[in-house]
Amino acid sequence: MALTRRPSMAFSRRQLIDDIWGRTGSATSTSSMFVAHLRRKLGGDPETGRYITTVRGVGYRMGQG
Repeated sequence: MALTRRPSMAFSRRQLIDDIWGRTGSATSTSSMFVAHLRRKLGGDPETGRYITTVRGVGYRMGQG
């Protein structure tokens, strides 16, 4: 997954979908759902984004970057 390969880089929702499913990926709102599931699986409070941080206006990145 792109987040783990380049943890300090912020990725847009579209970039994450393209990385996982290719250009045939579904709507970008789906990525938000999968990120929420990943946060729950990684433990801690999904709202605080301990491992996956939301970068407002951009997308997501791992940790604090």
